[in-house]
Amino acid sequence: MRSILLFILLLAACAKGSAQKPSTQFFEIDTIMVDGNKKTRRPIILRELEFAQSDKVAHGKLKKLLKQSENNLLNTGLFNFVEINADTAGKLLKINIELTEQWYSWVFPYFEMVDRNFNTWWETKDFSRADYGLLFIQENFRGRNEEIHVKMIGGHNEYLNFRYLIPYFDSKKQWGAIVEGEFLRSRETAVLTRDDELVFFNDEERYPIKKNTGKVTLSYRKKLYRRHFFSLAYKDYAFMDTLAMINPDFLMGNKSRARYLGLSYEYERDFRDYISYPLQGHYLNIILEKEGLGMLDNVVDFWRFKGFFQKYWKFSSRWYAASGLTLSFSDESKQPYFLNSGLGYNKSFVRSYEYNVINGNNYGLLRSNIKFALIPTKTVNLDFIPLEQFSKLFYALYVNAFVDFGYVDSFDSWQSNGNHLPGELLMGKGIGIDLVTYYEKVFRFEYSWDKNNNGGFFLHFVAPI
Repeated sequence: MRSILLFILLLAACAKGSAQKPSTQFFEIDTIMVDGNKKTRRPIILRELEFAQSDKVAHGKLKKLLKQSENNLLNTGLFNFVEINADTAGKLLKINIELTEQWYSWVFPYFEMVDRNFNTWWETKDFSRADYGLLFIQENFRGRNEEIHVKMIGGHNEYLNFRYLIPYFDSKKQWGAIVEGEFLRSRETAVLTRDDELVFFNDEERYPIKKNTGKVTLSYRKKLYRRHFFSLAYKDYAFMDTLAMINPDFLMGNKSRARYLGLSYEYERDFRDYISYPLQGHYLNIILEKEGLGMLDNVVDFWRFKGFFQKYWKFSSRWYAASGLTLSFSDESKQPYFLNSGLGYNKSFVRSYEYNVINGNNYGLLRSNIKFALIPTKTVNLDFIPLEQFSKLFYALYVNAFVDFGYVDSFDSWQSNGNHLPGELLMGKGIGIDLVTYYEKVFRFEYSWDKNNNGGFFLHFVAPI
């Protein structure tokens, strides 16, 4: 009898413990209200949310989903401010989305130095080395997040560019397209690399380089944070014979024209909190390119792989860190000089080596920094500005320390000419201040030293990693 009573007591205790164990509770999303979208269509907004109407959301996950949805909408580039709140008075959720749209139509004079970056131009401060013209940008065309870009440039170069981006053309909002066309003729082009710097050929009477290109890209985005791009391009280059005389490897075989097709595939996985200046999350980008498909002139024929990975950490309310790795590999086919890349172009450079280029078929770049929010993000209302798109702004100021490493491997014969940096481990270190504000604007002021402790001041306009 005592054994039976003990067994019953144990069952009761287990039942009591089971009853006290909290069960997961859920909200059901009843309505989603959107305010402030004077132009942006509602389906474009709903596409970026982590939830949909009638979804059931666990209590513990609601705050995170709301914050992530805010970041998703900010990263479309359509809005200056996004605020999402939920009415949790009952089991049925009412979601309220407050938006402040950006200004979408831009027509303004265009002025840009033709050098690789601001710092290389600052060495000469030569205003004749500039392009000027008219730039037209229509963002959020038809309220569907479509973009139209038109550049009409004169000056040092003559340039006409057209780009039309359609993020979605199917009912499920998964497939999109990009159509691009470009015409260029320039009085100057880099013809070889000497002493780890570009050597330019200039002709004020004729155009050493002419280029016509067209490109069509299909994009696929089934999930919020993953994209696929499939591109087919036609490229037609014409060069003066003088370029091949200066550098026989400029186009290979002393030819003066290259017409070819190119294919590329790109995969993107983006979990950054704020694309223009990330503080948390990670980003992966992989590109596989085939230049030349054995058709047309058959002068160009090689493949290239590029990979980018960035990771961002938040240690406390004001301390952050980041690291980024860039890798590029290509086959060992002889590549024309005018298509060869390496470190020193666009955003791929070791800081403190801004004045140098290190050409090569294969290279790696590792960047890392740690930063402190000197002024965390603040919002300011400029009541004297009547336009809502400009009257409310935010800004933040960060101080940071960084170190970069880079390496370029090349087997091409034109790496002579006194070039010492290919095959050498590069290192740059320094300190800087970053100013971040609305319309995806970043201003970086840095002082850096190379591994020989040669230092210099540099200015950039994009996030470092």
